[in-house]
Amino acid sequence: MYYERSSPPRDVQVQGIRSHVASHFGVTEEELLARSRKSEFVNRRAICYQLCREMSDASLSQIGRYMANRDHTTIIAGLKRKLPLEMQVAKNHIRFALEQGSPHSLTFVRAAPFQTRRAKSEPVFRSRRGTTE
Repeated sequence: MYYERSSPPRDVQVQGIRSHVASHFGVTEEELLARSRKSEFVNRRAICYQLCREMSDASLSQIGRYMANRDHTTIIAGLKRKLPLEMQVAKNHIRFALEQGSPHSLTFVRAAPFQTRRAKSEPVFRSRRGTTE
């Protein structure tokens, strides 16, 4: 059985998502779409894949085509990728900006930098014998 889409894929929206993600992180679209395997770039691309899948009706192959001719299996891997908390917050902020149709600003992430527990905590040394003197 064949199912037809109610509307054609919104190619402009996929490109808009890509440009919003690039501007949010302060990089160019070419840097975002580069073949680098560094985790910072991989996480940014994963945000693009996830937002394109959630907010547009484009297929996996169409998303891959607009993300520098990547294969649909690469898109699937990006959709399954677990994002760090900082990236999840950035993704939610980008989604909100896209839904509101407002121009994107960089002030949100830069005003409240993310800190991990490791950065704040210091090792505590206690004696094993207890507090008896």
